[in-house]
Formats: sequence, C-alpha cells, structure tokens
Amino acid sequence: MGVAYIQEYGLNTYDFDKNGKVRLTSIVNCLQDISTRHFESAVRNRFEGPLGLWVIVEWKVDIVKMPETAMNIKVTTEPTYFRKFIAYRDYKIEDENGECIGTGVSKWAYLDISSRRQANIPSAFNEIFEVEEGVFKPDRMVISVPQSKISHSAKIMSYDSDLDVNQHVNNVVYIRWALDALQMSPFAFDEKWNPMALKVNFKKEVFAHTEIEIESFVDEMGSNEKRSIHRLKNNQGELSVDMEIDWIKISD
Repeated sequence: MGVAYIQEYGLNTYDFDKNGKVRLTSIVNCLQDISTRHFESAVRNRFEGPLGLWVIVEWKVDIVKMPETAMNIKVTTEPTYFRKFIAYRDYKIEDENGECIGTGVSKWAYLDISSRRQANIPSAFNEIFEVEEGVFKPDRMVISVPQSKISHSAKIMSYDSDLDVNQHVNNVVYIRWALDALQMSPFAFDEKWNPMALKVNFKKEVFAHTEIEIESFVDEMGSNEKRSIHRLKNNQGELSVDMEIDWIKISD
C-alpha cells in the first residue's frame, strides 16, 4: 500500500438536502478534493519532470452510515496501484468520533496534457507514493444490467458552471444530474430512502453547451432495498457515464 494522506472536511448545513440528509455529491466532492491535494503535495519539490493530467475513470463509494448533522469528517486516502497509465486509490471516511462511515475506491487515467492521450505514469511516482510495482490489480468494477424494462428519460444542458479546471464537466456533476433526473421521474424516492452505495464509470468527456440524455431504471432488490441505474448519453447518442446507486429504506 502507499503513503496515506489525511484531510479533515466540514460538512456544513448547505451540504444537506431538503430532507435533512447529507448530499451524496458532498461526500464525493471530499474524495475528489483529497485525491488532488495528496498528489500535488507529494510531487511538489520532489518531481522535476513535466506533469500529466489525471482524469477519473471510476468511482466506487460505500456508505456505512450517513451523517445526520453538520460535522467534521476525516478522510484518509492512499494510492494502491500504478501501472502504465492507470492508478487506483482507496479511501476511508470517519466521523467526529472516529467511527468509519464510508469507504471508497477510485480508478484514474494519466494523460498527456497537450494531446490528452494516455501517457505512462512516471516511475518516480512509485517511489514518491511508496507504491510497489507489480502489486495486485483491483477487480474491474461492473455496473449492473437493469432488470426493469421501465425507464424514465430526461434531458439536461451542460453549462460553463459545470466545468472544472480540465475544461470538461466535473465528475461529481454527473452524479447530481442523475439524482435530479431520478427525483423528476415516477421512481422518485422519499425521505425514507438513503443512498448507500455508488458506482460510476466515466466513458467519454462532456464539454459545455452539450445536451445530455439521462435514462434511469429502478430495480426492486428486496422489501427495503432498491437499485437505480443511470445511463447518460451525449447529443451524438454515445454513452458518457454509466452509474449505479443502491438505496436502503431506513424507516417505515
């Protein structure tokens, strides 16, 4: 395993939705932020070569317990795998009492900034982050195939405010879009349901001023469990993002 990096984040009142539940996007924002902070702090003054560009390929986030009030959380991350142009990171999220409330795994691709094509990760990164070469590669994440044939389609336009410093739609924005589309559908979940697991597979970048179609399915997994599956396509009909969210009913 690699060098661990720890950062505290404040979950503020604006991180909670209309039902008083912490937004899933707020949690993922913390994971995205700590990934960048760790990389930049580690390579600063330790790597002299030209730096490439990291883009997220997959998120897998499991929530053990959703925070119910504004609080500080502690996030720990460590890189676990570097090979060719692919890297993985692990995450642990703890509440103010040190209780684990979530875990995560992310997969990243390393690109050449000028060409935006895949580039080999510098071997120096293995030493900087103390990641051994030849370690076991994490299992490939798989998004479930919808069991339900009933779907709901919504369309949304990407705007400049959705972009990040890489000039494409930020990865967390897709999650917000999918959740908004779900709540506008006949499948809308009420306050009794909590999202407890998230899988996201990013396949194709989306830029500003692009119309996106979001198709949502909901499968019954049990009396107190449901799974929503979301497919986001660009205006060329190409699949941009595949997403799966597991929901648990917390009360009657």
